[in-house]
Amino acid sequence: MDKLMRIVAFVGGLFFALSMGVVLYLGTHKTVVVAESATSTVENSYTSQTRALEQELHIAAENTSDSYLYLPLQDNVKAENINMQSAFLFQGVGIEVEGAEGYFYETNELSGRVNVVKSATYQQIGSKTHVLLEFSDVFECSSRVDGNRLVISLHKPKDIYQKIVVIDDRMQVAGGTEAHRITTSVEEKIRTILTTDGYRVYYTGASENVTDMDVINLVNRAGADIYIGLQLSRDNDMQVLGTKVYYNGDYYIPWLTNAELADSLEKAVVTAVQGKGLGIEKCGQYDLLRFMEIPAARISLGYISSDKEGALLRQNNYQQVLAESICQVLQEDVQ
Repeated sequence: MDKLMRIVAFVGGLFFALSMGVVLYLGTHKTVVVAESATSTVENSYTSQTRALEQELHIAAENTSDSYLYLPLQDNVKAENINMQSAFLFQGVGIEVEGAEGYFYETNELSGRVNVVKSATYQQIGSKTHVLLEFSDVFECSSRVDGNRLVISLHKPKDIYQKIVVIDDRMQVAGGTEAHRITTSVEEKIRTILTTDGYRVYYTGASENVTDMDVINLVNRAGADIYIGLQLSRDNDMQVLGTKVYYNGDYYIPWLTNAELADSLEKAVVTAVQGKGLGIEKCGQYDLLRFMEIPAARISLGYISSDKEGALLRQNNYQQVLAESICQVLQEDVQ
């Protein structure tokens, strides 16, 4: 139920992320660009009353395709009337159909590769129908309108990408909203650099709804090659500053131990910003890093409480240098 509520919250924020979507016209078929979000960071706009209107979408009894899902569309619905958002942490996709009548889905069903669909629901909100599909695994989605149906293509990430990185900026020991803004900015810059270089970067965002288990499931099911956590530190002494990296000392692979990864990250960041290195440290017994079966480390980018370092951390150029130094290590270690 908790996971369902979080997924519903994600759909409630659908409009925000989808404002960046662009509809492309390719030949006789119209492709619907799928926006993405780790989770919705927008306050849930659904009320208990609108949740009560949610209904189950009929699902075909058997698979009719190994690659595609087919969502029926009314005659008047075009590609430009459809917005989609993939929320990979919750293994779901939200589909917003402008102009569709809610009753249409009372007698029409989702078909195709239905064995990967855990649940399918819809509800009418104003002039729009919201369809929510929850999958049994992490999938990369693409879609197009073909006649009177939306064709959704599903692929495992490793079938498309050779290099997959998970960036987790939830791990805030201090700093609150401001710290989240800083680590999110660094994460976005890392994502931009690595994506340009052909990496697939999954990220957690700053949502409090994301649990450690959500992240572990994403790492495992997406087939991630490396995990990096980002955080800031705080101390009562405003003179304390520096960079520290945490790692799991129990896991290693012959060509890259977690200690080596942590050491490389610390040296790269400290050198790039001409800062102070505080060394590397084994994580605690119940730390998320202990449950990672891939190279993994968490880096404290600095002390937000420091007069000197805190001011630097708030600067966009400094955040860019942090991102570039981290990417330098990842590009060397994830080949």
